[in-house]
Amino acid sequence: MKQLSATSHRPLPLASLSLQLESITGPPTEDFNPPESTDVQTATDPSLDYRSEPATSVQIAEWTDMGRTYQMPAYNRCCAQEGLVEDPEDYETLKYHPVDLGDIIQGAQARYRIVDKVGLKNDKWTYWAVWDIDSQLYRSLTIESAIHTAAGGKERMMILQMLKEDVEWAAGLEERMVVEKPGVDFIDAPYDLFEISGPNGLHLCYVTDVGTFSLSSVDGSDHADDPPLIPPTMNQKVRLRLVMELCKAVEFLHNKDITHGSIDSESVRFAYHQRSTAQNETTEFFARASETLPVKRLDGSPLCAARDAGVPKRLVFPQTHNFARWMRKGNEKPIICLSNFSCCRHIPFNSALDEAHVAYNADSSYDKDIFNLGHQCSIILGDGAIDLSHASNGRSEDLSREIYGIKVYKPDDPFAIDDYVNEKWYDDEEVTILCDILAMMARSRPHGKETISKIVNMLPRDWSSY
Repeated sequence: MKQLSATSHRPLPLASLSLQLESITGPPTEDFNPPESTDVQTATDPSLDYRSEPATSVQIAEWTDMGRTYQMPAYNRCCAQEGLVEDPEDYETLKYHPVDLGDIIQGAQARYRIVDKVGLKNDKWTYWAVWDIDSQLYRSLTIESAIHTAAGGKERMMILQMLKEDVEWAAGLEERMVVEKPGVDFIDAPYDLFEISGPNGLHLCYVTDVGTFSLSSVDGSDHADDPPLIPPTMNQKVRLRLVMELCKAVEFLHNKDITHGSIDSESVRFAYHQRSTAQNETTEFFARASETLPVKRLDGSPLCAARDAGVPKRLVFPQTHNFARWMRKGNEKPIICLSNFSCCRHIPFNSALDEAHVAYNADSSYDKDIFNLGHQCSIILGDGAIDLSHASNGRSEDLSREIYGIKVYKPDDPFAIDDYVNEKWYDDEEVTILCDILAMMARSRPHGKETISKIVNMLPRDWSSY
């Protein structure tokens, strides 16, 4: 069994941890009772359409001249079915932490078995579906790259500790939507928070709900042939509630002097109202086979623990889009779940001078949060059909026209023009309010952290009932 040390930041009340990785090849321990085990298929299987082919001698010579150690798999040379995975060369000092399907990771609160890969962010983190051995539930595990943890992991750990009481309270609820603490129920609350030390460095890890799907999977500007966020049979004004929930989530953070730093279509996610329903859907999805690619050395020799400790023996294709489609199909009333705190910052404002000090162009600021919030709200409102640049460029009439008549992809509609039709989802009053708040979000001058509360106060209360 491979043992790696794990640590926590000393100022924080986290016990020293140890990371234990083991492949599930023998009989499981008595306390390990997962659902139906996951099979594994390799992408070299002819039944999988990856159009892969063995690396040629010319390619191997080129990669050797580039200083590579491992072959560039076929997914980078051909079009993969589900999406790109990380390069084996990304597993080096200060980069990704190597894990494999079946590995068990010891966290601060529980032990987690790696089930499948759900996503990744270049040079920042990998995102895994895991089985919580102690609670017998599916979770998600984010493992930051060592370089990303080194850049701000200590501050992020501090921030999540600051939110500990509120987020733990929310994470333990069966139903997400409550009224006692507005905003916290729309945060992807971490169940566990710890660090692991491996061959490539120190990595911050956090465990959250896995049964969510991202806004990027329903952005009609990129996936016009995908089902919309809200099915045509439902009231499209549900989108107004989602905008309100997202604004309240950001307000919750800003009121605690916390900036999110990465409000994008990956961090804006949607969850089931009932966590048990999400668990049932997740269990059914991960009963299917995982898809992997073997890692191969350029010199043709097999991988060995002493020489290749920092590299996994195989790469797992992320189930990003497939999982999102699966989780969307049964979620008739999605709610907002703001996730991914890998870029959050604690930026207190004690004076106007402090406010001016945090410039709009800073990597993480209140201005950036609100500006990015506007882009995500525009996607939610129109499945990517609303151009927020109209607001930032002062073209309010163009913005109003796009919100009033949403372009919907309906290639089979006899009245469609270039496969799209215009539909009226919002009334005149709602269009006016949406134009006003999007204009506030899109302006370039500094906002200040109080801006989000002003925006939330502009939203009618009855929007929360949709």
